[in-house]
Amino acid sequence: MQIETLGDQAYRLTVTLEGETHPGSAQAALQPTALRLCGSESYVFGRYSFSSSEAAPASDDAAGVASVTLVQNVTCGAEAAPAASAAPAPPLSETDLERLTPMIDGLTDRYFSAIDEARHADSLAMTSEEMTGGASLADWSRTQEQRRVETGTPVSRQIARRTWYISPADVPSGLYAAVDYVASWQRQDECGYLIWFSPDGVIPFTLTRQELTWLDHGLDDETRAAMRQRFCAIL
Repeated sequence: MQIETLGDQAYRLTVTLEGETHPGSAQAALQPTALRLCGSESYVFGRYSFSSSEAAPASDDAAGVASVTLVQNVTCGAEAAPAASAAPAPPLSETDLERLTPMIDGLTDRYFSAIDEARHADSLAMTSEEMTGGASLADWSRTQEQRRVETGTPVSRQIARRTWYISPADVPSGLYAAVDYVASWQRQDECGYLIWFSPDGVIPFTLTRQELTWLDHGLDDETRAAMRQRFCAIL
C-alpha cells in the first residue's frame, strides 16, 4: 500500500488487491489504514479512481490473476463530515411529515427490495445520474452482482433514523431526506445512509447519494468496534 500526504489531515492511499476486480473490496481494505492515520479523528473517503483487470487465461509461463487498484483520497477530522451530518433544517410541519415520511419509507423499502432481489433495472431507475455517474444498466448490474458475490445473501436490514434537510449549502436547492440504516449479509455487515432528493417535495424523490461501510465478519474485534462507533448509527 502507498500513502501520500496531500496536506493537513489529508492523504491519498493506493492499494492493489489480487483476486478481486471490485473497488468496494479495495476500499474495505483501506479502512484499517485510514483509522490508523486519523487516530481519534473521524475520516471520510473522498474522490477516488480505480482500474481492474480480469484474470487472463493461464499460459505455460504463468496463470492470469484478476486484480483491482484503487486510488482513494482520505480526509481526517470533523470538517470532512458527510452531507448527512450537516445542520438539520427547521422542523417540518406535522402535515408535511405525515405526507412525506411514508413516501420516503416506501421508496427506501422498494429500493432495498430491488437490491435484495437483484432487480437491477428497478433499483437503477430510482437513482439520479449524480449518484451513478451515468452508469449504464450493464455497468450497474455488474457492480451489484459482484457485490453479491462478496456479501452473500441478505439476512436483515433495519432503518435507524430519518433526518430532513432543506436546501443545505453547496448542493441544489430542495428537500433532502437522509435515511440511516444497518444490514446483515451472509458474509458481511453493512451500515450507511441514503439521501433522497426532491426540488419541492412534490416532484418525485430520486436517490442522489448512498454512502456505506462494510464490516467483514473476519475483522478483528478492535477494528470492528472502532468502525461501528464511527460509521454505524446502530449495529
